[in-house]
Amino acid sequence: MKAGMKKALATVGTLSILGGAIVLNPFGNNSFACGFRNGGGESYMPQQKNSGSAFQQSAISKDKAVEIVTRHIQRLNPELRIGNVNDAGPLYEAEVLSGKNEEILQVIGVYKQSGQLVIIN
Repeated sequence: MKAGMKKALATVGTLSILGGAIVLNPFGNNSFACGFRNGGGESYMPQQKNSGSAFQQSAISKDKAVEIVTRHIQRLNPELRIGNVNDAGPLYEAEVLSGKNEEILQVIGVYKQSGQLVIIN
């Protein structure tokens, strides 16, 4: 009787481990959401949408860079706003100002070729 009970418990334990592994294993397209060239982090930072080299793509305009930075800072804090936007070679530099005393809190760069955000200071 003891041998039969040990065998039954071992079988139940093994099946529960296998069942848990199958249930916890991700299947479908959602499991590859952050894979190569997918927009997994799109809600946080703008991602490159087109394939190909960055040199083949046209550069974004200053207005588009302002729009990208505005969307980003509005998600962080709706009271923040954008100050001066300067052309700094391969990227645009946008000053992020506090809403009340217009103090410069941060400078965010937007690459002209990809639209990717980068924190400058």
